[in-house]
Amino acid sequence: SWRELTQLLFRAQATSECAVQELVSMIPVVLLEPQVTDFICDLCAAPGSKSSQILEKLSKHQDNDIADGGFLIANELDGK
Repeated sequence: SWRELTQLLFRAQATSECAVQELVSMIPVVLLEPQVTDFICDLCAAPGSKSSQILEKLSKHQDNDIADGGFLIANELDGK
């Protein structure tokens, strides 16, 4: 049921098994199409979901899930 699914997702998020990510954070990464050898600077990194998605893309090698030299700098200028 919907309630059971919601409870499962809340438990998974509380134990860091999954992370909630809004669509507005996914779109830039999809459009950027990061490759495993890219150097990327994310200057609007808070709360980190976009950076996490970029890291996932940088760490996936087409053949064997081994990082191939990509690099991410994540920074947030707003101290809030």
